[in-house]
Amino acid sequence: MAGAIRPSALLLVVLALLAAGCSETFHGPPPVIGSAGPIVPAARDGLVAKFSASAQAAYANDAFARAMLDDGYSLIYTNCQEYFREAGKTQQILIVTRDFLGTLGTLATGVIAVAHASKGATAIAALITATGYSVTDNISREFLFASDNIDSVRELTLTKMTDFYNRIPAAPMTYDSVTRNLTDIQNYCSLRKIAALVKDAIGAAANSGAGAGRPPPSPPPPPLEPAPAGLATPAPR
Repeated sequence: MAGAIRPSALLLVVLALLAAGCSETFHGPPPVIGSAGPIVPAARDGLVAKFSASAQAAYANDAFARAMLDDGYSLIYTNCQEYFREAGKTQQILIVTRDFLGTLGTLATGVIAVAHASKGATAIAALITATGYSVTDNISREFLFASDNIDSVRELTLTKMTDFYNRIPAAPMTYDSVTRNLTDIQNYCSLRKIAALVKDAIGAAANSGAGAGRPPPSPPPPPLEPAPAGLATPAPR
């Protein structure tokens, strides 16, 4: 029975977690524009094709710059949505895998102990289980922003992105200005920017609740009225 569950099985679970690094969750959505212009695959329809066409038109004539901005924003927004959809799947896999790893590690350690195997085998099983926990925690912290609900992070990110887009002046636009704005917009869905937004939101929530539950301060005492003429002001006791 001891051979039925081996530390190598736990190692395979840990390696499976590392293999999940191929997911889009670990590198974020692809950029759509850079210094060389649109960075999009060839497409005949959909948002990619629409943005590519409006960008080419705006490059030749600034009159199409607004269309380029709108099409680029729609593409970036959708890519960000798809990124968070993949992040949600990754989060569910991590939750299930972590629970499975804990159960398997406990069972393996118990079976090894009952079978009177060497202390080294027990230590290896415990070490691999702890490593698996560390891997899942690191993935959650670095790529899921240590959030129990990735949907809340998605809502925060897309709201900030939309706020920036809505604040872009409606003044005459150029290809260059739209390129700069789209670069700033797509930065909102980069891993570092999302992490910064989450950190700022946590800090703002902590500051707003710092004084919660405290009674309001007492009002200041009324000012002393001057004594009538000819009367001495009593000394304070």
